[in-house]
Amino acid sequence: MPRLSIEFLQGSSSPSVRIDGEFSSSLVREFIADELRPLAACEHFLQVFEALPDGAEYDHGFGNAIAVYARDGIAHLEHVVASVPEYQLPLAQLVQVARAWAHALSSNRGNHRPEYFEVPP
Repeated sequence: MPRLSIEFLQGSSSPSVRIDGEFSSSLVREFIADELRPLAACEHFLQVFEALPDGAEYDHGFGNAIAVYARDGIAHLEHVVASVPEYQLPLAQLVQVARAWAHALSSNRGNHRPEYFEVPP
């Protein structure tokens, strides 16, 4: 499985999200790095999606290129460009990654340990 990392790269004052060490075009990497880049957006995502009851259906656009649709514990990431295939992963896993991202965004370089997640291909 691909490995998503959240870490501060050498010389950077802000965290980065990579898949297998690359800034690939993975939809989940783009969602975290771009849609949840402002801490306020990430906190809003967590506030909404952590409060969803099990089995809930919820559709949320973030105003940029990627929307999240949750159904039966699965997060569906959809790009506004129709030719970009949908990406799915467990909602609990996406929330866990978003929590780690929020922590990284609110940390400084010296106080953050890299975090790693196995994500679906």
